[in-house]
Amino acid sequence: MPVMTHHPRAGDDPGAIDPVATPNVAQPLPDLVIGALTETGFTVTNNGTAAAGPFVVSVTLIGTFSFTGLAPGASATRTWSVCRRGTLTAVADRGASVAESNETNNTRSLVSDC
Repeated sequence: MPVMTHHPRAGDDPGAIDPVATPNVAQPLPDLVIGALTETGFTVTNNGTAAAGPFVVSVTLIGTFSFTGLAPGASATRTWSVCRRGTLTAVADRGASVAESNETNNTRSLVSDC
């Protein structure tokens, strides 16, 4: 629905609304989510409506994984061979290099007991 803006002019009624509507259109954005985390791997998914550019997923006790990008709706899985005991926390786009529609859902944790 258009948003009406008020631009007062001399002689205007104080409650008048400018007839020029400014559209409020949502911009398509990616949304990187760690959809699964196991003791030896993770899956990151782009739940957004636009492609994500290059980003990094970091996993505590394991390391970092670079991605060149991810299309809307696409997923990518990375694995490692050594199981580590402790709390694994995977964070997609830790450096916030990708502008996302939701910046609060990038993390997933798991207590690994191998």
